[in-house]
Amino acid sequence: MDFIDKLNNSEFEKVYNIMEESFPLEEYRTKENQKKLLENEDYNIAVYRNENNKIIGFIAYYDFKRYIHIDHFAVAKNERGKGIGRKFFKEFKKYIDKKITLEVELPKDNTSRRRIIFYKTMGLKLYNYKYFQPPMRNGFGKTPLMIMSDIDGFTLEKFQIVKRQIYTHVYNFFG
Repeated sequence: MDFIDKLNNSEFEKVYNIMEESFPLEEYRTKENQKKLLENEDYNIAVYRNENNKIIGFIAYYDFKRYIHIDHFAVAKNERGKGIGRKFFKEFKKYIDKKITLEVELPKDNTSRRRIIFYKTMGLKLYNYKYFQPPMRNGFGKTPLMIMSDIDGFTLEKFQIVKRQIYTHVYNFFG
C-alpha cells in the first residue's frame, strides 16, 4: 500500500537523488542549501512510499497561512508512467486541504505541455502573468516560468501578492 508521510530528515539523500534526476540544474538548489531549508518552519516535504516503505516520490512545499506553494514535485524515474504522480497529488491535496500555487516551465515542448495538462486535470489553472524564477544557484540567471493555481479569483492583484510572498520566503529575492 502506498502512503503519504512527512520526510524523516535522515532520508533527505533519497529525496535529493529524486530531485537531481527530475529537474534541470537551474531549477533546484545545491544539496547544502536544500538541506538547510529543513530548518525553515514553513518548508515541508511530503514523501510517497511504496509497499516496501521505500520513498518513490516527494512534494516539497511552503505552508503559508492561506495556501501552500509547491517548490518541487517528482516521482522516481523508475516509477513514472504508473499513475503514481496522479494518485500522490490527489492524496496530497486532501492531506494539506489548502489552495495551491506552483511554477511550471513555459509550454515550449511536449514534456512541459504534458506537465501543464497534468496539473489542469488536478484542478489548477494556468495563468499568463509575467513571472520568472529567481536564480536557485550561483552562476545561473532568472528562469522564465508560469504560475498555476487553484486559488479562487486569482486576479493580477492576487498574483502580485502571491509572487511577492514566493520571492521573499522561497527565494529570499526582493527584486
